[in-house]
Amino acid sequence: ELVENANSIILRWNCDGRITFMNEYGQQFFGYSQSELLGRHVVGTIVPETESTGRDLQPLMKQICARPEEFEHNINENIRRNGERVWISWTNRIVFDEQGEVKEILSIGQDITDLKRTEEKLEQTEAHFRHLLNSSPSTIYSTKLESRACTFVSEMLYQLIGHKPREMLKDPGFWKSHVHPDDLERALTELKQALKTGVGKLTYRFRNKAGDYIWIRDNCRVIKDEDKRPYEVVGSWTDITESRLLEEQLAQSRKIEAVGQLTGGVAHDFNNRLTVINGSLELLMNKVKENPEAIELIKSALSASNGASELTSQLLTFSRQQVLKTSVIDINEMILGMSNMLQRTLGETVKVDTRLSENLWLVKADRGLLENVLLNLAVNARDAMPEGGKLTIETANRLLEETYSRTHGWNRKGDFIMLAVSDTGTGMSNEVKQHACEPFFTTKEKGKGTGLGLAMVYGFIKQSGGNIDIYSEQGHGTSFKIYLPRETKTDETSTTRKEEITDNKPGMQDKTVLLVEDDEDVRKTAIAMLGDMGLRLIKAESGIDALEKLRQHPQIDLLFTDMVMPGGMSGIDLANSMREQLPDLRVLYTSGYAPQAAANRKIIDHPNDFWLSKPYQLKELRNAVYRALSRTS
Repeated sequence: ELVENANSIILRWNCDGRITFMNEYGQQFFGYSQSELLGRHVVGTIVPETESTGRDLQPLMKQICARPEEFEHNINENIRRNGERVWISWTNRIVFDEQGEVKEILSIGQDITDLKRTEEKLEQTEAHFRHLLNSSPSTIYSTKLESRACTFVSEMLYQLIGHKPREMLKDPGFWKSHVHPDDLERALTELKQALKTGVGKLTYRFRNKAGDYIWIRDNCRVIKDEDKRPYEVVGSWTDITESRLLEEQLAQSRKIEAVGQLTGGVAHDFNNRLTVINGSLELLMNKVKENPEAIELIKSALSASNGASELTSQLLTFSRQQVLKTSVIDINEMILGMSNMLQRTLGETVKVDTRLSENLWLVKADRGLLENVLLNLAVNARDAMPEGGKLTIETANRLLEETYSRTHGWNRKGDFIMLAVSDTGTGMSNEVKQHACEPFFTTKEKGKGTGLGLAMVYGFIKQSGGNIDIYSEQGHGTSFKIYLPRETKTDETSTTRKEEITDNKPGMQDKTVLLVEDDEDVRKTAIAMLGDMGLRLIKAESGIDALEKLRQHPQIDLLFTDMVMPGGMSGIDLANSMREQLPDLRVLYTSGYAPQAAANRKIIDHPNDFWLSKPYQLKELRNAVYRALSRTS
């Protein structure tokens, strides 16, 4: 009665695989009567017949006899009379005869189909979520707080740092041992704060399998139990190395831009002072011609003033406000022309290796400043190789695409010429590299460098429409890669007009010059320098004052005006206003800035426009005025 009324399948079958008994519950479950089951083979009746389940059970019986303990419990798929597949958990007992041979097998089965299907659905759900997690570009993780053990990490870990997930799962100290030592204390402090607030956003450097550090953004969330106690941390790691680099480049660029604006303003004001100093010294020299001792003192002062002028020129180059005398240049030809000078400058301990690309494109730049860039970088390389070494100068045509712009924070693409200067010297640390192009920053001993060399290089390249990249590692040398835009015009051009040489300037007696300068000292000096040219000079302090003077003196031959003036009216605005009344007016602009910078990006392209940079000397001023007045329209 117990067997017949049990809520389990009770089955007896012999070593031939034939069914010898099945209880009432089993008959109802599988859909057979006792008479239909007796003598039938289990395979094909209650066990699905497949290629791997044949009718011959002798091999299976041998396995059962050899390892009966493994047969005591098993779960397998069975089949009902109606074809429905079900899962049964079987408990088996082997009955042996007196000779020790298998006589029969007693099996008790429980239907676990619902449980099995629930497990399958759970596995499918888990697999689905696993696919979702592994498809994320970020690495997803979970960590138990009590054991500090990572319980899950997505497969993206391998893409992120080169380690397989199982390496992290097996090592409770994995995270702590891979965070950069300089960031660990801060990261732990931020993690403690996250445990209090429930969420955290950590940023730190993490070591990959190659031994390099990448920047990680760790967004984490704390899971609490029913008692509101934190027991698990889940989160994601995102590689932000590239964006971090762009942020640093942008911050550095803004910093240099701000320093450049400040530097340019200082240089401009200093140029005004130098204009007064130079002009006064030259005028004074003409008054003490009979005193050789005084003349020598004045020449010394002029020499010092010219040196200061070169300093302001470097500052303006850094701030991208220097006057550029551009022409079309073959950089390969320029390098070959400088090779002997470079070798003499660098000395015998430095070997110069030139790798010049064939069919190199042309560039349009200031040749003198570009030569100075190459010389400056070569001298810096020599100083970084005190024991000697190798300097490599390389040129190549490059097509810069959006990838370069995105990774270098420079919104330009197209055809460029690359000029690379590389050395085998001591290299630079990241901190030094970040400050290398700032004015007056130098690592050289006191008195061995102004710190303007690389600042001038940076400013000139930027003003020329190019970019500069610095690659350096301590102990492994430095490489400066300069990119200048390709010039498609092959004719030699220049932005500056040829200056007159002669001191003889006839025909000025009937000419009227309106001189507009807001700086009183500069204005007085300019008037004194032009005093003996026979000109009628009218002075004004601003654009508004100049327009008033025009109403009083409507016949003006030349407007000699400062470009940057107070009151909101620039020199170019003043010229445009005056040309409404005098269309053929000649205009001579002057400024301590470069023309385009001084004009606030407006173009100075009128056929009667001329330019004179501050500080100017006596001959330069007189030549400029004479050239502007005597040129035929």
